[in-house]
Amino acid sequence: MGAVLTQEIAKDEVLSLEFLLPNFPVPLLVRSIVRYRRGFLHGLEFLGLTEEQQTAIDSYCAALPLT
Repeated sequence: MGAVLTQEIAKDEVLSLEFLLPNFPVPLLVRSIVRYRRGFLHGLEFLGLTEEQQTAIDSYCAALPLT
């Protein structure tokens, strides 16, 4: 996941995130690790997703238009 954060977070730092997906009825609360950072732009890798969370994210990504 890419995210613009209001603070620069160091590479390899672990974060907790909460966000909504249109196809999922409740907010997703996930842990992630910063894998990339350039200023306030961060590339995040999810950690320890449940099967339900992974399915919701996969479904959302599959429905995104190709560019």
